[in-house]
Amino acid sequence: MLVDALRAGGISRIRGSADKTAVLRSIVDIVPLPPDVDRESVAQMLLEREHAGSTAIGKGIAVPHLRTPVLLSDPGHLISLYLLERPIDFGAFDGQPVFAVFLIISATVRSYLELLSQLSFALGDARLKATLFRRAPSADIIAEFKRVESAIKRRQKASPSDQ
Repeated sequence: MLVDALRAGGISRIRGSADKTAVLRSIVDIVPLPPDVDRESVAQMLLEREHAGSTAIGKGIAVPHLRTPVLLSDPGHLISLYLLERPIDFGAFDGQPVFAVFLIISATVRSYLELLSQLSFALGDARLKATLFRRAPSADIIAEFKRVESAIKRRQKASPSDQ
């Protein structure tokens, strides 16, 4: 689910954005949304959410999200990754500037929470974080996510009562 969602959302590189507002607007311009979605409304909702409190989770990573995670009308979901050429201040609790921004878009709250949980687990992996930090080629990033997703699946098989 994690790798498929990342492939659906894609990995983009953002150059030259000076601040959080510019980055979020760039993300909304790039993210693969259905044609009927009002991108300006999405941008405004992301900015309002960010104004309420930073979505930076520390260690140079942010996961901006809407208060209502449902954006797609079909059963699809995606995770888009944006690697920033120049890290920016995102108001992270650890004070570190953000260099990687993940945006999760889903049709249901359940799939949104599932993706968020898997992404959170994945971002605890040192090798994956190092790959992100060096802004590795997309194929390398996908390979690391595949490795971590396999670990998640092995873990789920080992403890089926937790599902």
